[in-house]
Amino acid sequence: LLTSLSFSQVVSKLVSSLGGVITLSLNASCALSDSSPYWHTPWRHSTVELPEVDGIGIGYLFEGPVHFMAAIRKILGQKACLGARVTASATLMQQNRELKQHDTISGYLRFDTDAGSSCACAVNICYAAFKPRVQFVITCRRGNIVIERVPGKYVISGDGVEPLIQEIPFNGVDREISYFIDAVRKHKGREAPVEDLEGECSAREALLDVQHLLALFRSASTSQVVTL
Repeated sequence: LLTSLSFSQVVSKLVSSLGGVITLSLNASCALSDSSPYWHTPWRHSTVELPEVDGIGIGYLFEGPVHFMAAIRKILGQKACLGARVTASATLMQQNRELKQHDTISGYLRFDTDAGSSCACAVNICYAAFKPRVQFVITCRRGNIVIERVPGKYVISGDGVEPLIQEIPFNGVDREISYFIDAVRKHKGREAPVEDLEGECSAREALLDVQHLLALFRSASTSQVVTL
């Protein structure tokens, strides 16, 4: 989702035209079984290579959902995320009996900026679904937006200023890999200025995405609200 530049451009323009985000709801129902190629990757099942909560792995809830955190950031925009005070609260569940990991997380992220703007994001991600479905429902000041993932593309519908239904192909992975390779080639063996590493997803933004996800896990493991 986040690796599609055209997705980012379309959503940013639409959110701006509708006056900015008030609330966002993510419902990611992900089907996962031993018939999936992703199941047969030992590192996703590891509690050493990936985080764990109370000795139970969260590999799939970490590896995939970090991209959902990036999508939330893209939708809210830099002004709402970079430098904002973030409050997180969540709970974890095990619903996929075959997976033997925490596979479901439900919670919220609230972003408050020094300028006085606030945005609340409901987050529900489940790897025990019967059928896959990923949907963002976005409430803006002058309308609503719905983003849904369908095989190979994303369908964006919006209202308010001008109704929009647009299909965005998933096409960003090759470009991101090429960017990473070029950066390594350019700076191999020496320290690189931060500004030279600012691609479509900068190091700062990527770190925030991971921090937001880990804050949800920390809240779930402590039963406490976490503030960043």
